[in-house]
Amino acid sequence: MFFFRNFINSKLFVSFGVYFGSSILNALLPFLLLPFFTKYLSVIDYGYITIFSTISSFLFPFIGFSTGGVISREYFNGNYRRFSEYSGNVFFVLLVSSIPVLMLLYIVSDEIVSSFNIPASIIPLAFIYSFFTFFTYVSLSIWQVRISPFSYGFFQVGNTLINLIFSILLVGVLNFGWEGRVYSQTYVQVIFGISGFLFHIKSGSIIFRIDKNMILDALKFGVPLIPHSLGAVIMIFSDRFIITKFLGVESVGLYSLGYTIGSIIGFIENSFNLAFAPWLFEKLNKNSLMINQKIVKFTYLYFVVILFLSFLLFLVTPYLFTLFINPKFHDAQKYVFWFSLSFAFSGMYKMVVNYIFFVKKTKILAYITFFSSILNFSLSFYLVRCIGAIGAAYSSAFCAFIFFVFAWVYSSKVYKMPWHLKYIFRPAIESV
Repeated sequence: MFFFRNFINSKLFVSFGVYFGSSILNALLPFLLLPFFTKYLSVIDYGYITIFSTISSFLFPFIGFSTGGVISREYFNGNYRRFSEYSGNVFFVLLVSSIPVLMLLYIVSDEIVSSFNIPASIIPLAFIYSFFTFFTYVSLSIWQVRISPFSYGFFQVGNTLINLIFSILLVGVLNFGWEGRVYSQTYVQVIFGISGFLFHIKSGSIIFRIDKNMILDALKFGVPLIPHSLGAVIMIFSDRFIITKFLGVESVGLYSLGYTIGSIIGFIENSFNLAFAPWLFEKLNKNSLMINQKIVKFTYLYFVVILFLSFLLFLVTPYLFTLFINPKFHDAQKYVFWFSLSFAFSGMYKMVVNYIFFVKKTKILAYITFFSSILNFSLSFYLVRCIGAIGAAYSSAFCAFIFFVFAWVYSSKVYKMPWHLKYIFRPAIESV
């Protein structure tokens, strides 16, 4: 009990409270506008918006070669000047890596448009969105590691709020349909990406001085993560392409709305991890068995809570749809439970994968992700053809669980933690 009282009074709990509050507000704003969007957008419009988001997600691992994540780890080396220069060098990688991505898109864009019967404008917009998402991602990472949850939350919620205001104007007033939503997402991301970038330059958190060793170190960390990140994207979003191909854009629109409601669990688990990861890295640097024992106890408690919340969401889903969702989208509620369960397993995965990031042994993680993504793609491909879109939701939950288990096994090998139950009940007297 002392550990949990100590946790409530800790920086982790305060940070989590701010991250959780901002993430809930960030999720609540578009959720409250679901009645608006489901009224003014058709199911097919939702499908096009989903395809835009899916293509953006596929592009993101290649833009910057997944080097944005390394700055979170670099901060804890204790040299702030080096951290700032490291952040600057990551943007040099971004510029170079974007060139082959643009060339590839130019070559394959016509094939994508014809294969999935989507508007051609989606592809360049998806690239612009992904490019400036990297700017936003780095800005948020800097605030996260510097334990600045209020700046993080203000920036995140501000982005969403302005995005929704423009979406209401373009969709509800000017009748732009799906394009209004996509234009808003893209250009607001441009504005906030550049704003955060300039803020961190002015504050000294980003310094531009080309350093070959920093670039190579960032690439050494990031490049092995490309298959990992891409595999994660395939595992999460390949089902959209499969459903679009076999069942049409309308089916993927319903599927996407179910995903949106299920992602309530995702906002909870992600907001916690934002606070937990830097706190965990700080504690692991102490190399204390007693502290590690308490961390494991708390991790197991987290597993129970996040699974309970996914079942709770399942129970209230019919009421959410009745109150907030236009009847033409009500078929989407059958997907919600499976996505909430998938996000719960994702949160459990994040609790164990941080140890792999801490020791920078990400190479094997790429193989785990690749295997899980191929499994999810194959299973979704088979089940969608057999039983429809619900098969992809089954596959998503099952493969998220497999992904979590494999990552847990690997993390226990690269960083020893007292996971065995016999350690859980030993008395702990050292304060975290």
